[in-house]
Amino acid sequence: MPTNVKAIETVEEFEDAKKRIAKLDTSMPGSPEEEEQKSLIRAVEKWQHDHGRMPKTIKPQAG
Repeated sequence: MPTNVKAIETVEEFEDAKKRIAKLDTSMPGSPEEEEQKSLIRAVEKWQHDHGRMPKTIKPQAG
């Protein structure tokens, strides 16, 4: 059963997803953790396609 992973919308979510992918690296084949990792990889790849490989830092606006 595939894990539902929401689309990545922020740089923070992008970074968190990459960290979670690394933590799930030793998942057993066919496990829910492996499915979660696959879903996260797809979300990260979509982010990279839409925004480039390295997210741009957000500069604070002078107020």
